[in-house]
Amino acid sequence: MSFSTAAPRIINHMNEDHADALRLYVRAFSDAVPNGPVRMTGIDADTMTLHLASSDTTVRIPFDPPLESADDAHTRLVQMVQEARATLDDHDASAS
Repeated sequence: MSFSTAAPRIINHMNEDHADALRLYVRAFSDAVPNGPVRMTGIDADTMTLHLASSDTTVRIPFDPPLESADDAHTRLVQMVQEARATLDDHDASAS
């Protein structure tokens, strides 16, 4: 399945069902601070694009390595949530 075909479905699913994951991506993989809602506005083989409403900021988070297909997005997004949680847990533990 091509990204142009799958992107609207992925974006809608992430925005409707995984707002917590979107905030985790921003916190773990960018320098931005998500002080409000985060919405996915784009996804392709190389990046996901997220919009932070509170600061009207756009954050692009790269996929490394790039996704092989749109079908690969689910697996990679789940892996990235797990990585984000581990990274943030380590950061929070070292800050206390």
